Order: sequence, then structure tokens, then C-alpha cells
Amino acid sequence: MLPTREGLFNAYPVEIGIDETGPNKLATCVINFKLYEELQQSGEWDDYLVDDTHIIVRDGKFWLYFKGYNWPTTWKHTRWGLAVAEKPTGPFVKYEKNPVLGSGHCVCVWPHRDGVAALVDDSGPERFTIQYAKDGIHFQRTCKLKRVDIGCAPYDPDAFSNTTNAGGISWGVTARRRDGLLHIVRFDVDLRVPPTPSSLLPDIR
Repeated sequence: MLPTREGLFNAYPVEIGIDETGPNKLATCVINFKLYEELQQSGEWDDYLVDDTHIIVRDGKFWLYFKGYNWPTTWKHTRWGLAVAEKPTGPFVKYEKNPVLGSGHCVCVWPHRDGVAALVDDSGPERFTIQYAKDGIHFQRTCKLKRVDIGCAPYDPDAFSNTTNAGGISWGVTARRRDGLLHIVRFDVDLRVPPTPSSLLPDIR
């Protein structure tokens, strides 16, 4: 969010491309932003901050998960919401019963089988858990973990495949503090969907 004398504005990308005419002729990612005035009513659960988005394609639409919180709560009380659009540049319409998950700091979601899975880090009563929602909305805990790094971002091969049989994830990157500095490091997880036993596959002979 960008506070200005005229009010509070948000920025979101409307065009993303590659420019190879930059310094040293290196490829540069160019993102054009559009500003829009924040119209949240005071008292909404996400009226102070909205960021950390993750988009997947589901049912032919773009599902944008985001985190938010209201004043005067802190990052320890962030929750996740959902907004859906027909195209990646929007407009995105928020799910009317947000938040969809009452915990989690940095959004970490991915298509899993025919639903959506979530890795919840250090925030809220459901911290350090894996959650699953067959409809992508009503998340339920599937297991409790000892620890989850803050800022997990999965390599999500099915994010835009629009599949109803997503294969899950096996690795990603996260932030980890070491010697007083914050580093980007790789994490590995075994959250791939097991292959279907041959005995359960249809006989197409």
C-alpha cells in the first residue's frame, strides 16, 4: 500500500514482460503497475494491509490468495483471503466470506489432487500445519508440524495447469535467518501425490 496526501492507494501489476535493452543488454523483467484507491471500510479484517499474493488457475479462473490484517494487530495475527478473476489482470472479486484461513503469515498454497493445499507458517492458532480444502475455500488441518520457516514459496508446477488431478510439491524457497542476516534458502518436502497403483488404473486394452 502506498500512503499519499490524497489517500491510501494500492498497486497491482497489469503488464509483465521482458526488456532486453537495459544496461549491459541483460534481460530485465518489466512490470507496469496501476494504482487504485483503497476502498476498504474501516474495521474490515484486512483494512490495514494486503499483500503476499499467490495465484493458481482453478475451474478456468484465476484464484488469488492473499494475506491481510487490520489495525492495530500485528504480523502474528495475519489471515488469508481469496479473490477470483476471469483473467490475471483482474478485476478480482473477493470471496464474500473471507478470510478462508485464520492463520499463516506468508501465503503458501498449491493445487493438490482436485483441491488446494496450504503450508501454514508461524502465525495464528493453526500455525505449523498443513491444510487442505477440496473446494479451495474451506480448509481443514491434515497434520501438525514441528516447525515451518516463514516465507515459504513452493515450486508449484500445476499452478496454471487448471488440472483436477494436481501432483503436489516437493521443494521451494524460503527465508531463514543466519548470523543476523536473512537468507533465501531451498527447502525440500515430501508433499507429492503418490502414483496410482496399476491395479486401480482403468484397463484400456
